[in-house]
Amino acid sequence: MLFKKIRSVVLYSLLFIMSTHSIRADFSLEALIKDHPILSALTGIVALNFAWNAVSGIIEWSQQVKPREDLKNKKLPIVYSSGYNMYFLGIEKILHSFDAQKYRRVHDHLIAKLGIPHSSFYEPKEISIDDLKIVHDADYIEALENTDSARLTASIAEVPIGFLPNFVIRNRILKPMKLATGGTVLGAQLAMGYGEHQWKEEDMKWAINIGGGYHHAKGKGHFFDYGKYKYDQDEGHGFCIYGDIQLAIEKLWKKNPNLKVMIVDLDAHQGNGHEAYFATETAKLNGQHRVVIFDMYNEQNWYPPEKLRTDAHIQYKFGLAWGTKDAQYLKILTDNLPRAIEEFNPDFILYNAGTDIFEHDPLGKLKISHKGIIQRDQFVFEQAQKYKKPILMVTSGGYTQQSAVIIGESIENLLKKVIKVIN
Repeated sequence: MLFKKIRSVVLYSLLFIMSTHSIRADFSLEALIKDHPILSALTGIVALNFAWNAVSGIIEWSQQVKPREDLKNKKLPIVYSSGYNMYFLGIEKILHSFDAQKYRRVHDHLIAKLGIPHSSFYEPKEISIDDLKIVHDADYIEALENTDSARLTASIAEVPIGFLPNFVIRNRILKPMKLATGGTVLGAQLAMGYGEHQWKEEDMKWAINIGGGYHHAKGKGHFFDYGKYKYDQDEGHGFCIYGDIQLAIEKLWKKNPNLKVMIVDLDAHQGNGHEAYFATETAKLNGQHRVVIFDMYNEQNWYPPEKLRTDAHIQYKFGLAWGTKDAQYLKILTDNLPRAIEEFNPDFILYNAGTDIFEHDPLGKLKISHKGIIQRDQFVFEQAQKYKKPILMVTSGGYTQQSAVIIGESIENLLKKVIKVIN
């Protein structure tokens, strides 16, 4: 991680020095490098880094498992698009700790380690504007699509990108998030057997979206006035622009209004977005809850700032202290999740599987190990299997380079030990 930050500083220093000299009429790159020992050293470091990356890529390629013949013409309900990944010529690595390429890295892990062919993944479509307006106010969506795209997105994503042109923001941030939102909607349909993926009676019904989980995005009617915009900027918050969790559930309700849904949110931060959204009467049918929320989160974390206002909307709330470790965390989960499932008896579980609970995560402030996260995911899926509940997993937050490795290994573990579609 430290080396990657040094590499970024070196690269941008190199670009800066070159740009300040290139305006001269007598500019010569060869002469510039020769006359500037520091620039020569920087160039050497960058060249060595590219060479190392090339060698590492060849080694990784040589270790890949061959594509499995038994999956060649078979679809697995794992949803992914290369369009999920965000790229700003490397600038994103400096602006925010979020690994904007982690989705690709998870996908590549499953191909390299398990031999899953790329054709076995489901690829989502970008969610439509009309669908987004099911859960968001039209003014908010139109502001993102038009004049205030850069300013509003910068505020929600909490990174200084408001200076960029609107079309760059729409293509590099909003489009990936629309695709991931479409992925969550598709994943819910697949898990329920509403899409092209058909289940046998004895099958465990499941799906995984390698993305999504924007649990800080709220939706219609949830206004907290910050006085900056005429529309509600708080519909999006904390790098969460679109309410994919709410939308996936609303789309399921269009097929079955009686469907009972349990959101199991195990991201390190409280899921204030879906909790605020489902606090309204729209989440009820004939006076009865259609959604209940099971949320374990770092209660001492400052974010989200309005968590006290949404605490009342969590039916199964478990606040954790800073530094909570594996044993205590897993005991709370194993003691309470089965009880919650038995009491509510949901028809569908939407599992928000954030990896920011990882012990080295800079934002989650919990101390759950790599192994502990894999055990957590396995337990949640085992409960869905035990109680015969369709389940969709979305990957949510996670702000270290290890996050993609953990997710990849956890999905690998689920496919082998719980779902058992891979030997």
